[in-house]
Amino acid sequence: MTPAPDLSGKVALVTGSSRGIGRAVAQRLASAGALVVVTGRSATAPAAGKRYGQDHIVPGTLAETVALITLTYGNCPAWMIHAGFTAMAPVHHAMGKFIDLYRQRERAGYADTFALFEQWMNSDVPLAGQLFRELCIDLFRHNQLLRGQLQVGTQRVDLRRITCPVLNIIGEYDDVVHPYSSLPLLDHVSSLDKQDLLFPVGHMGLAVSSTAHKELWPQVCHWIAERHSDCPPVPSSRV
Repeated sequence: MTPAPDLSGKVALVTGSSRGIGRAVAQRLASAGALVVVTGRSATAPAAGKRYGQDHIVPGTLAETVALITLTYGNCPAWMIHAGFTAMAPVHHAMGKFIDLYRQRERAGYADTFALFEQWMNSDVPLAGQLFRELCIDLFRHNQLLRGQLQVGTQRVDLRRITCPVLNIIGEYDDVVHPYSSLPLLDHVSSLDKQDLLFPVGHMGLAVSSTAHKELWPQVCHWIAERHSDCPPVPSSRV
């Protein structure tokens, strides 16, 4: 067996580590000297309160984990943001996208677009600590936006106050903002004119894919034009 590397001075965050594979990974990292933060859905999960290796495991709730990250780095590091997005679709990022690149190698412009997209994907910047806390705890954990509890400055955000026409554009294969996170929106706004538009692309495909440019955005333009009499007519044919 290949000896484990020396991870002394390194911090490892292992989510879903209260049992099973996650727990084994946490134990392995701790035995290699890393400071390991374990998190689970419940503070009373089997791993909570247990320390593996040489007292390197720091169990914690989501709030405690966020606090440790911001205390350690002063913010949420760019590499952690990138790792989080990659973890949403690990097989795609490890293999799938390169298989697609090979299959589309003869397609004009595909390789250049792929390279530019990879450059953009790897150009993350750190997320401010307070914003990181609000995203993880207020929005993700407590779902304050949906519950009408989110505060922006001195004002409370209430989705029920939205009465204008709403077009909810969703990427069917979006692994950053999953469709299950987007589809409930229309149930919580007061608009009478509201519509979901589900399109078979991923997160960035909504904006940059040629298919979206040819088929999705003409639909969006028609939707807007139909609701604004002062808009110039939009050609009905797809470009």
